[in-house]
Amino acid sequence: LSKLKELAEESHKKQIEITDKLGFQVRESVIKFIKILDRANKESKSELLYGVPNDTIYQMSVSTIIKLVFVLYAEQKSMLPHGELLYDKAYGLHTLMSLLNEQKASEELAHRSDAYQQIVALFNIIYHGSNHPDMLSPRYGGEIFDPQKFPLLLDERFEPKNEEIYEILWLLTHADGKIGKE
Repeated sequence: LSKLKELAEESHKKQIEITDKLGFQVRESVIKFIKILDRANKESKSELLYGVPNDTIYQMSVSTIIKLVFVLYAEQKSMLPHGELLYDKAYGLHTLMSLLNEQKASEELAHRSDAYQQIVALFNIIYHGSNHPDMLSPRYGGEIFDPQKFPLLLDERFEPKNEEIYEILWLLTHADGKIGKE
């Protein structure tokens, strides 16, 4: 019985460790997204974020990362049409991550900026739904996916680079550091 209790305590400790690591990686993703907004603002000669309060910038960033986490989870749990050809090829985050991995290997990653548009399209599909016969998806709606909540994220001057998107998705899909015995 003491061995069972010891294993349970060790399991609980590891759960806390994993939760802490994932929380850190989500926070890092938010920081990276804020840096993307900052870079885009500098490139627009400070016009993109002109008059936008810091708390709104933070909310936009957190909202985007929460949406990504939700989609990654929903794809894994088959709540979205992950596994269907059209969805995977044009919208899926897991497929996008694979594509970005290929671009990284071929050194294309730093020179492209089309990944974010795929993510925006995915968020729109989730919000509005799809009645396309090859990709039926219900309209989920909801405030978090409302494309009008943060219209700045749709501004043409906001163009995250594939490399930046890759870094965020990497943080959200890969455990960082050692988990388990050291």
